[in-house]
Amino acid sequence: MDQRKIVNHPGSFNVLAAASKLPRQPGVYSFLDAGGVILYIGKALDLRKRVASYTKPHSWLIPAMLLEARSIDFTVTRTEREALILEASMVRHHKPKYNIKLKDDKRFPYLKLTKEKYPRLLYVRRPLDDGARYFGPFTYGPVSKTMRFVRRLFGVRPCTRPLPKGCIFGDIRACLGPCRGGCTDEEYAEAVGQAANYLSGDHRALMAELAGKMDAHSQKCEYEKAAAIRDQLKVIGHLAAQQRVDFLDMHDRDAAVVRRVGADRALVLHYSIRGGTVVAKKNFTLDVKFGHGGGEMLEAFITQYYGNASPPPELILSSAVPGRTVLEEWLGSIRGSRVKLWVPRKGPRLKLLQLMDTNLDSLARAMEGEKAKEAAAGETLAELQRALGLDGVPEVIEAYDISTIQGSHSVGAKVRFEHGEPQKSGYRRYRIRCVARQDDYAMLGEVLSRRLHHLDDDALPDLMLIDGGKGQLSAAMDAASRSGIVVRMASLAKEREECFVPDAPGPVPLPDRSPAKLLLMRMRDEAHRFAVGYHRNLRARSQISSALDGIEGLGEQKRTALLRRFLSVKMIRAASELELALVDGIGPRLAKRIKLSLGPG
Repeated sequence: MDQRKIVNHPGSFNVLAAASKLPRQPGVYSFLDAGGVILYIGKALDLRKRVASYTKPHSWLIPAMLLEARSIDFTVTRTEREALILEASMVRHHKPKYNIKLKDDKRFPYLKLTKEKYPRLLYVRRPLDDGARYFGPFTYGPVSKTMRFVRRLFGVRPCTRPLPKGCIFGDIRACLGPCRGGCTDEEYAEAVGQAANYLSGDHRALMAELAGKMDAHSQKCEYEKAAAIRDQLKVIGHLAAQQRVDFLDMHDRDAAVVRRVGADRALVLHYSIRGGTVVAKKNFTLDVKFGHGGGEMLEAFITQYYGNASPPPELILSSAVPGRTVLEEWLGSIRGSRVKLWVPRKGPRLKLLQLMDTNLDSLARAMEGEKAKEAAAGETLAELQRALGLDGVPEVIEAYDISTIQGSHSVGAKVRFEHGEPQKSGYRRYRIRCVARQDDYAMLGEVLSRRLHHLDDDALPDLMLIDGGKGQLSAAMDAASRSGIVVRMASLAKEREECFVPDAPGPVPLPDRSPAKLLLMRMRDEAHRFAVGYHRNLRARSQISSALDGIEGLGEQKRTALLRRFLSVKMIRAASELELALVDGIGPRLAKRIKLSLGPG
């Protein structure tokens, strides 16, 4: 490759004059603005002819780019294939303003297998670079249903804490219970690997692995374990059959369809098909500044997507791409064997594209709905900014509440909203430690002080919303002042739904049904719900503990066995001595002692 000097044209940019100085060789060219920033990168078999074509009235050309351009940079390559590779690399690196840019669509949720000794399966909105494994995006069906199904099927722990010393999920066998010795480290790691195989769509490998384990257990006469695996195989086999594309053969292939969904955006739906089964469905957005056709958009998608992924032997496309032969050569060099691009006109491949096009309709509608929702949220937050006199739009808001009954089991709660939507990963619960009496102001001050001393957990929000009136707001402001941290605050009182801000003589004038006020009420109510739920949980635990504690011979394991069988102290009290005696570890003597201690049901 030969990097050439930039062709400069001060003042108004003359495309023909610049083109006349370019060689008639293959290469890559770049339009640059007055500051040397790259506006657009393209490839050409003939650099002079290609750049000169920008003077013609092409429908795909935006005149704004030429108005900004002041110079051209170019690199000569030996072949058109080299030009394709260089163009793809430069676009990924520079992300020019006018090039088609591929973006993972983050509008839909993912499932995350955490990077821990005992990984958890969690629902998340956005993948992070944290070493965890992410699966998705899940654009079809409720992701929460898939998450619960995978947890039950493979025993992956669902608890939200990093690693409890034992919890109800292990007790009721909702997971393998690694925290309570329910399985070995190797067994749990094996289950996590099986869950990952399932989520990545590798059903064949998973079913082969499980079938081998089932046979091994059968040979050892471990029929109960073999039967459990047999049930797993039935479920996975049924679901794999649902994902099978019956009208295709067993070969590996990818397929992609593209559609514009706006003036400067397109949507790509991509299927990965292995052994005749759809193992992954992903959608991407393309930023499209020019009026490119489907083939040009698919070419941009292919060069950017497969720059980081190995292609299968066959790609089925909804539109013919320019430079097909060069693309096939480039993809083949990545794979190490031939890759063929298909644009079917009939047969099973066309049937697949038609099916994908139907799914693309649903995705396009969902995207338009999400855009409308985001626009409405933006207007609401802008209204809130104006009403509260904030310096900027409050993209991140945290709401706080206290829950207590006469100072008993007092707790605080924080909920976090981003762009007007709850972010459960930012929810926190606080047990009040330093306030023994009924003093809501002091409890609120303790919660805010602890929050502001742990900024590593969550970055400061744009606004903190306090449940209460001017008194609660003053207590929160005092806590922030003691911490030496400046943060904007407001409060919302329940009685008249009045909103207060610091240094204002009265409530903020917010219309009763305004979107901004409804958003504040929603956040305040969510914080209240979260706090009350935690408070009730602590009270229930205390009641159970106090009722069963002190019974001679009834240790922690036996209490757990009783609660697993009867679910509550009320039901234990209502049970007969015989029913109690049948619980593992209880027996007739202890059953009689329990009945005497708890009294009649």
